[in-house]
Amino acid sequence: MGNPQILSQLLRCRTGTPTFPDVYNKIRNSGNAFYENFRFFVRIVTNVIIAFQYFILHSSFLAVS
Repeated sequence: MGNPQILSQLLRCRTGTPTFPDVYNKIRNSGNAFYENFRFFVRIVTNVIIAFQYFILHSSFLAVS
C-alpha cells in the first residue's frame, strides 16, 4: 500500500469530509500516555479504513471500466 497520508488526501478530496481533526487535535495536545496509545490505535484504524475504502473505490472503478 502507498503512503497513508496521500490516500487520506485522495479520500478527503473524493468525499469532502475531513478525518475528525477536532478529536485528533484534542488527543494530540494532551500528553497523556493513554492518549498517546489511543492516538496510535486511532491512526492505525483510520489508515486501515482509508486503505479499505480506497481499495473498494478502485475495485468499483475497475468494474465500471
